[in-house]
Amino acid sequence: MSVVRVEENGLVYRNATMADTEAVWQLMVAEFYPRTELCCCLRMRIPQDVEILHTLLPAIIRHGVSLVVEDSASGKLVAARPTTVEQLTEQCQSRHPLLTDSNLAAAYSKCSAVYRMFDHLSCSVDLAKLYKVDRAISFKFLVVAESHSRRGIGKRLVELSLELAARIAIPLATTCTASRYSERIYSSMGFDLLSTLRLSEFVDP
Repeated sequence: MSVVRVEENGLVYRNATMADTEAVWQLMVAEFYPRTELCCCLRMRIPQDVEILHTLLPAIIRHGVSLVVEDSASGKLVAARPTTVEQLTEQCQSRHPLLTDSNLAAAYSKCSAVYRMFDHLSCSVDLAKLYKVDRAISFKFLVVAESHSRRGIGKRLVELSLELAARIAIPLATTCTASRYSERIYSSMGFDLLSTLRLSEFVDP
């Protein structure tokens, strides 16, 4: 693992560890899901409709490329960028449990619909062929506490994630997002928009 630790503007940007898992989850429950347009559109109950993702978060952090942000004064976690390393040659072979387990899909039907959308987007483009690479970092979530919003923290997390990827010789970063906040960040940083979809194609009106 390549170590990240940056202290600036009263904040500490650093690698996420397994010990951060619960704090990251609580941040997502409080600040990510309730403020994400897609979750609101699907009328998700938080945390009930996303609880399955709580059990899967440790596997994401275990990849060693996720970042978090602490407030220096309080020591409280105020932002997170859960991220994985993906083998692009296996892009559509290693699928999310919500896509492969019918019982889980039925129990978490709204969350399953979200992952069917993301699966469609991810598999609609052959990234290995398009960019001639075999690995990428995959941004899973980007969450910043409302108390620390409008300070450029989200963009700084993406910048540091890209620097981390370069240090471990991973030349590509990918993401699927339904967040306008995240879309603005990625657009401003020159990310390619490769695929889009309509919500009505995956969710009954």
